[in-house]
Order: sequence, then structure tokens, then C-alpha cells
Amino acid sequence: MHKQLSRLTVPDEGLVWQAACRFFGRSGLENLITELLEKHGPKPRLSSLEYLRLEWVGADAIEALSAAQAFAKVGWPAFDELPYKVAIWSCYRRYLADSLIQALPVELIPAPVKGLRLELDLGL
Repeated sequence: MHKQLSRLTVPDEGLVWQAACRFFGRSGLENLITELLEKHGPKPRLSSLEYLRLEWVGADAIEALSAAQAFAKVGWPAFDELPYKVAIWSCYRRYLADSLIQALPVELIPAPVKGLRLELDLGL
């Protein structure tokens, strides 16, 4: 599955979201996340509810993720506390983190995460 996120620290995950937001822009990131969530398919039975917080990922990423989850009908808005945090199922969080790392040009990937990009590209 997406075991790479277990080695991705919260601060590093935040750097990925921030880099993606800078590169794609808020609306571009929302469109990308919507597309990725629709491609993911149904949520596995066992997936915990987690949060991405404003101080980790930034306001634009929070808004883009919230809107994309609503559009893809996979969010849990009752647990959101916008603009401070957005709820996300762990399976989607892992998938989106991996996908954002792969979607960014290599030169824009935060330094602590570049090794994960290589692992993802090689399927390790």
C-alpha cells in the first residue's frame, strides 16, 4: 500500500502540501486533488480519521482539500474546523501525499522528501 508516508514526518508532509500549493495554485491543487480522489476508488473498511492542520499545510491547501473532498464526496465535513483543520481519511492522506510528491517537478520537491520521490518512482 502507501507505506512511504510512515517515514514522512508531519513537518515534511506540510512542506509537500505547501510546495504543491505554490506550484499548482489553489484552484489547480483543488482540481488535482479532486481527480486523485476520484481515481482512488472506495475507502477501505479500516481507515482512521486524521487531520491536516493550518500550521502544517497552509490555508490554501486546507481550502483546496476541503473543496476537493466535498466535490469527490469523500470528506467528513462535520469534523472539519475550517480554516484551522480539515478531516481526512488516513488512506486518502497517504495516497495524496505520495501523489503530490510524484506530481511535483523534482526540483520543487522539498529536500527532506526527495528520497521518497525516488522510492515512489521505482515502486519500492
